[in-house]
Amino acid sequence: MHGAAGARGSAKASPRAGSAKPKVLVIEAMPPWKPPPPPMTRDGAAPPARPPVQITPAGWCKPGARAFHQKFGFGTVVAIEEDRVAVDFAMAGSKRLLARFLEPG
Repeated sequence: MHGAAGARGSAKASPRAGSAKPKVLVIEAMPPWKPPPPPMTRDGAAPPARPPVQITPAGWCKPGARAFHQKFGFGTVVAIEEDRVAVDFAMAGSKRLLARFLEPG
């Protein structure tokens, strides 16, 4: 056959068989994430803060009015709180939505 020095019956250990140390991947810890600094104007001062945008429901949106939503279909306005509208939909049940996602129905 192949003699005593065949690949399977070899008395020598292959260089991969246990004598080589496993490679260790060292991952250094990253510093914690910090938000970017606020934008500055040319003179180095921070820009004036903008007031929060208040989106109020349109004049048609009152309790008892019909409303339409792309996903939930037609419903009846039940209550209004700032920019959110509670609507009772025929097929989807009661939902609280932002007024901008409703259309008159």
